[in-house]
Amino acid sequence: MIKATFTTTALIVCTLFISYGQKAPGEVNTFYEKAVFIEANPSTPYRHIGSVECAIVAPDKFDLMMKHMITKRVPDEYPEVEVDAIIFRPNTGFRKADVVKFYTPEDAPKLDKEVLINPDFLKSETIARNGINLFIENAPTCEHTVLGKIELPQNFTSIEYQKILSEMIKTCKNYYPNMNGQFVFKNAVVRFAEVIQEGLEKNGWSPADIDLLIPHQANLRIAQFVQRKFGLEEHQVYNNIQKYGNTTAASIPIALTEAWENNLVKPGNKIVLAAFGSGFTWGSVMIEW
Repeated sequence: MIKATFTTTALIVCTLFISYGQKAPGEVNTFYEKAVFIEANPSTPYRHIGSVECAIVAPDKFDLMMKHMITKRVPDEYPEVEVDAIIFRPNTGFRKADVVKFYTPEDAPKLDKEVLINPDFLKSETIARNGINLFIENAPTCEHTVLGKIELPQNFTSIEYQKILSEMIKTCKNYYPNMNGQFVFKNAVVRFAEVIQEGLEKNGWSPADIDLLIPHQANLRIAQFVQRKFGLEEHQVYNNIQKYGNTTAASIPIALTEAWENNLVKPGNKIVLAAFGSGFTWGSVMIEW
């Protein structure tokens, strides 16, 4: 996930969540006791009341615009309805918003007075653009990883929003490319086996000679595939990815240290270390302890 914040005093926070799906679950923020959906749709059914328009604004005037829109324009134009939320649709540049009221069951319990809005009403579904879901004043509720940040220009107006958004998505894809996991997996299992076999042959060893194999801890399934490939028992392979996750370049040193501390490595043992990494690069080491 890429998180980009305006470098001015604007309160807008744009979060781009990489996904191949068309939607991702989120939870929107509230402004002046109203839910605000930007580039997202409510996941709760609602009734469309009308719309309001506003002038072109700069990011540092966004909060002021929201205050005027929610506390002044909406009550003035729709005085007969208790509005729950406003929705900024794609390609509107914050210049037009739909005014909505959520449907609720007649027997719904009354909300505590301190609650600004029913929590269920804050649930959102993002709208994907070019394979990337946008979270704007909207936090993802699904599991995600922050990959980095992209800074926006200091000075621009809402009329330029679509252009800025397109540039953000383009930059996001250039800086943080997606990994083809299936392709990497297929290459990893092939190269792991090849490089281990090459090391065994050069040292005159056979798979039966291996006392302990310590593979790079990137994926447990890859390690298990290699284990089956060489016909090794559970006690002949050391894995700790289930404890720490992928510790990248440190994974083999950590695993080897743990194996030694647990008395799994003894003098005279034949130890095989094997790794596969980005690039693609791969290698193996044969050690007689």
